[in-house]
Order: sequence, then structure tokens, then C-alpha cells
Amino acid sequence: MSDTQIIIVDKKPNIIVQTPVQTPIISIGIQGPAGPAGSLVYQSFIAGQDLLGHTPVISNNSFQAIQASNDNITHATSTIGITTQAATQGAIVNVAIEGQTITEPSWTWIPNQALFLGLNGTISTTPPTTGFIQQIAIALSSTKILIRIQPAIILV
Repeated sequence: MSDTQIIIVDKKPNIIVQTPVQTPIISIGIQGPAGPAGSLVYQSFIAGQDLLGHTPVISNNSFQAIQASNDNITHATSTIGITTQAATQGAIVNVAIEGQTITEPSWTWIPNQALFLGLNGTISTTPPTTGFIQQIAIALSSTKILIRIQPAIILV
């Protein structure tokens, strides 16, 4: 691919030639110190109902987080993430969304295990047999999951 540009003015071609500028390297320095650790920022919602920690949720019509359930077909395209803590109705609840991780020391997942939306805000390792199937996360370790919300498959 050429860096030459051709511009036509009054039906006569004019050629502009650009010569790339090369910057010489004077010296190569050593790598600097590591920067500060990054922080994970979750999405905040108002809890539309009392929510347990680590509950899959949808955003209702009032943009409040409520528990998702695989037996409610209207939730099939609405799952937004998983709560990071419990919250009472009206309180702020943080939600880990697509691409974020959650760590919980009491979990005992099998690494690389698919995790599915279950009934009434539960997370299941077994795909449901009624309602719809939706993988919502994958286990990275026994205590850490990665939110990966996949398209739902409605069961008939």
C-alpha cells in the first residue's frame, strides 16, 4: 500500500508525495516500576427487591436489579450480571457484568465448568430442562467465576 495521495482538482491530477519521517532511537532505557494495581468497578443498581449475594439479576422497567429466573421467559434476553453482595429493596447493589469476575471463598466450582441461570436467582452447574437455558458464567477456579452471558435457548 502506498503513502502517496492523489488529489484531483479541476479534473487535473495533482500528486502529493509524503516522505515518512524516521525518528532515530538514541538509547533504550530500562523498564520503569510497576504502576498501581487496578481496581474492579462494578455496575451499581437500586435493588428492586431483597437480593442475596451472588444472585443473577435482570434490570426491570424501572432500571432496578431483580433476581433472574430461567422459568420466566421474559428474562431470556435480560440477564445483566450477578450481584456481588446482598442488598435490601431500595439499597444500592453492585452487579458484576459481562467480562468481570467474582471471587467467593465458600464456592467449590470445578475449573472451566459452565454455570447456568437457575430458578429464582440461583446459579446451577446443571442446564435446566424447562423454561430456558442460559450460560451466565464459567468457573476460573474453585472460588472464582468469569461473567460470560450467552444467548438463551428457549425450551419447548
